[in-house]
Amino acid sequence: MNDEEIEKFIEAGKIASRIREDSKRLIMVGEPLLEIAETVEQMIAEEGAKPAFPVNISINDIAAHYTPEFDCTKALSENDVVKTDIGVSIDGALADTAYTIDLSGKNETLVSAAKEALDAALSY
Repeated sequence: MNDEEIEKFIEAGKIASRIREDSKRLIMVGEPLLEIAETVEQMIAEEGAKPAFPVNISINDIAAHYTPEFDCTKALSENDVVKTDIGVSIDGALADTAYTIDLSGKNETLVSAAKEALDAALSY
């Protein structure tokens, strides 16, 4: 891999990181999943990149990889644990990032475990 290719991966990672943090404000009770996904994908486009895959917004017992379809009317509720997975592509250089938000505030152990797992993975 040459330096130019490596730089594309680095840039994709920086964009994914910014969008991960900025998109957390979208995760609120009453927000439709489709609107959240479309907004995140628009944020990616505004950065000059493309989604590496459709935005995943998985709720509660759906562990991962749920993408709202074009006719999805589901909205977030006050008891949801929301897992959001975002991918960014720049000329085939991909970055993937995710986060979990507990809208109920009752599942701190689960959210903490997810964060600890991420921190452990990043420490390598």
